[in-house]
Amino acid sequence: MTGSAPASLHELGTLVDLLHFRRETCGDRVFLDMLGEEISFAELARQSERYGVAFRRRGIGKGDRLAIILPTSKEFLFSFFG
Repeated sequence: MTGSAPASLHELGTLVDLLHFRRETCGDRVFLDMLGEEISFAELARQSERYGVAFRRRGIGKGDRLAIILPTSKEFLFSFFG
């Protein structure tokens, strides 16, 4: 997400935009406690970007479909947002 902060959350276009907004505004706050492990907004954004880069390196681009077959885990979240 680039530019100034949105006037409301309704101005955000995608879930990824929302994640980036929350990283900037809530950074170290807990996004989710998954199986006893806390994941902050900043960690979710950082790891999701890492996964997104890995997907692009493998030729997966915007608009492509990808099946994520993982058990309930932080890796699933990172993949989903990536």
